[in-house]
Amino acid sequence: MKSIIYSAVIAASTCSFADTIVVTTDGYTFNPSEIEVMVGDIVHWEWAGGVHTVTSGSGCTADGLFDSALDSGTPSFEWTVPEGADSTIGYFCDPHCGFGMTGVINVATASANVFNVNMVHASGGSFTWAEKGSGVNGYIFEPDCDSNIFQMTFEVTGSIDIEIVANYGLAVHAIHGGPAPTLAIGDVTFPEGFYVLSYDGTAAPGFEFITPGASAFSSSADPLWLEIGSTNADVHWQHRNNQVVYEFTGGGVGSAVYGNLVNSTGYVSEQEGYWYGGVTPYDITLPAEAELGLLAIDAGYSYIYCGDQFPSGYSEDPYRVIFVFGEEEAEPLPEDINGDGVVDLDDLLELIAAWGSTSP
Repeated sequence: MKSIIYSAVIAASTCSFADTIVVTTDGYTFNPSEIEVMVGDIVHWEWAGGVHTVTSGSGCTADGLFDSALDSGTPSFEWTVPEGADSTIGYFCDPHCGFGMTGVINVATASANVFNVNMVHASGGSFTWAEKGSGVNGYIFEPDCDSNIFQMTFEVTGSIDIEIVANYGLAVHAIHGGPAPTLAIGDVTFPEGFYVLSYDGTAAPGFEFITPGASAFSSSADPLWLEIGSTNADVHWQHRNNQVVYEFTGGGVGSAVYGNLVNSTGYVSEQEGYWYGGVTPYDITLPAEAELGLLAIDAGYSYIYCGDQFPSGYSEDPYRVIFVFGEEEAEPLPEDINGDGVVDLDDLLELIAAWGSTSP
């Protein structure tokens, strides 16, 4: 069983949370030689000696997508992944391609977005979310064997192939949509719908599954969060209006949330959150109670306990902790006729051009 305690979430805006992926030269190689990106991410090549180029193409033949020197005169080069980019983009160093100095950029597709799983809810046991890197996310649910009061539900939009890693005594039912698939180990296709897991009485129940990349939070091979989870708390994770909201509600003996933050900057301030009730934070600065505010979180394990300091005990105080990641999607302006996000002369010209016409 995991030690106890903290919380947070994944962010949801590709534009607001675009990654910068750094590639350096290492002799006659690019390091790393293969990377995973999403549209809007920035690939940053850093010179570390020698005379090189960053030239798109394959088979040592340039294709014109990008081309830059990478040497003492041009020690860095950046390229932003555009809309419509190919899923695989090769590149090479022109002087040293024959020595094997090549690289590959893999562009994740929107069809594999983790937000096909739009909502997860779990209570009556322990629940863990783990970021695997490159947009892949894992979920573990372990119901409380001593209680029949537990549930795990999740909502799928569109359709998604979920990898079932383990299943101990749990069956899935489709409340709407579906039909519910058989929970076999391996890849299982979940049609659009709302699903509920139930316990069939087998000892030590549990369920573990992995959703495919790419997450709108991070396409990096190095995850920001190693894990976030809870014991004896009600957990609700949902993608809402271009944000991800993670809610923990609990109280009493053994009720807690935990997390392990890995961040090269040492601290995160993009997340917002608020809380009510018996919360004792460790290695994290929370806003005032009931006030939405930014968080300050040190790298490594961060803790929030219900009541007294662990392991001396817990109080019976109830608590609620909510973390919000991403920027809320703005409501579209009716005056923005061409949909470019700006109300300007172009919108007026479109209005004039349509003057006197009727709807079909």
